[in-house]
Order: sequence, then structure tokens, then C-alpha cells
Amino acid sequence: MSTPSLFVGLMLFLSVTTISAITVTVNKDGNFSGQEFSFELAPGACAALPNDWVNTVSSLGHSGCVNACPGRGCEGQLSCVRFEGAGNLDFSNTAFNDQFNSFFAC
Repeated sequence: MSTPSLFVGLMLFLSVTTISAITVTVNKDGNFSGQEFSFELAPGACAALPNDWVNTVSSLGHSGCVNACPGRGCEGQLSCVRFEGAGNLDFSNTAFNDQFNSFFAC
């Protein structure tokens, strides 16, 4: 493989393997109603909800794999719950209602 084609191949590999941020949206009420808060979550970063959102999440939307944690700083990762892929989840009638306070991308 010549140097120019090796460079093009490497650039294609890097552009395909780039990981981007995901969007997370939470609601204070079930069925995605009530107050809404959205944020971007970079790979490897932990995002804690603002103080007025502590123990209030009843619905979760996510554009990619996300871990939801009861602790404020993604601590206690053994108790975090992983949600694969993109999805919309209503926790209002589950044990997860009002439990998640921080998030990190998978």
C-alpha cells in the first residue's frame, strides 16, 4: 500500500471510529410530561443533575447508551443501571422512579 492510500485509509478509519456525545433528556413527571431538562453527555464524562432535580426523574430519553446512577457524581457505579442504545423510558410506575441523579455514557 502506498503512502497516500495508507493515509486515506487511516483517515477513513478515524472518522468512522469517532465517538460523539449523546443527548440525555429527563422529565420530572411520567410519560415525558412536566418540567424537562436536556444536556449533552461526552464519552467518559459524568453529569450530575442540578440541585432542584435531585430525586425527581420520572422519564428518561437518551440518544445512545447511558448509565444512570443514584449518586450525584456517578459514584457507586455498582448501583448504576445501564440503558443500551437509544431509548425513551417512563419510570413513573417502577422502582426506578425518582432514583437517578447522575449519568455517564457507556
